[in-house]
Amino acid sequence: MTAPRLVLRLGALPLAALLALPVGCVNPFQPATPEAPSGAPVIEDFKTPFKVLDTMQAGIENRTINGANAYLHAFADSTAAGDRAFRAFYDAAVKSSWQSANQLSAPEPWDLTLEKNLHSKLSGIRPTYNYTFQWDPDPASPSDDDPNTATDDTVQFHRHYTLFAAPTGGENEIVGIGFVDLSFQKESSGRWSIFRWHDRVDPAVGANPAQPDQRTFSWWRLESLNRQ
Repeated sequence: MTAPRLVLRLGALPLAALLALPVGCVNPFQPATPEAPSGAPVIEDFKTPFKVLDTMQAGIENRTINGANAYLHAFADSTAAGDRAFRAFYDAAVKSSWQSANQLSAPEPWDLTLEKNLHSKLSGIRPTYNYTFQWDPDPASPSDDDPNTATDDTVQFHRHYTLFAAPTGGENEIVGIGFVDLSFQKESSGRWSIFRWHDRVDPAVGANPAQPDQRTFSWWRLESLNRQ
């Protein structure tokens, strides 16, 4: 009598046995496929305070990981002895308005760890629009310190900032606006960085603007805490 043929049915095998079956020369320790690029590169230049502002502008407009990194690198990180740590100060009226609207307390101080959420918050205001960020002189404080003649390693600039968003082929709308007093330091490495951001509301817009997204960075910083 012919012995019955042994039929191997994979469906009846335990999971461990299935996993043990040979599947070619696949290396289980081979690294995963690399992630997609993090966006177009952003040129980071911190040789002067003016270059720091240019780098920040490019970082905000480039709404990728590379853009976020370029933006954050403009701020003081206090990694070397003698360097100052970054702090941002809210506009008082904006802070009060946000706290009342959200029944939350604004964190003090606002440091670089908290600032890491701002870039993604700004990018998410109009996620499919093109962004343009603009620095302008502050007409009420036209005199900036000259980095070439500064008697120490710090200077202060005064700026008006505007963040525009526009759909492809459409017109700009404002999604960020305000004034700021910026304190820069020349670090021990020779690079310049921002260690103080004193935010001020644009009086033409106010702390509670008629257009709800025409907000200061004070507002968007606080919004990044609970509305990611």
